[in-house]
Amino acid sequence: MLQKLLLLVRLVLRAYQIVMIVSAVLSWIPDLRQSKIKYFCDSLTEPVLRPVRSLLNRIGGLGSLPIDISFLLVYILLAVIINII
Repeated sequence: MLQKLLLLVRLVLRAYQIVMIVSAVLSWIPDLRQSKIKYFCDSLTEPVLRPVRSLLNRIGGLGSLPIDISFLLVYILLAVIINII
């Protein structure tokens, strides 16, 4: 039973990573930035990314970098969690 639960958690975390990637790719395509898919992806990812972004802004200018470090941190953290469980 525990193995099935861990498998489910891994699948959910991997799906979340995929949603993060889809959101990032859609943000690069001007015509799709306002699409329903982008809105859906953002509604799932922003509640996690926003606090990380806020934390990085408070840590001496990391929020002003040209790349979204919060995305990378969350994505890597999810990958570590997936590999641990």
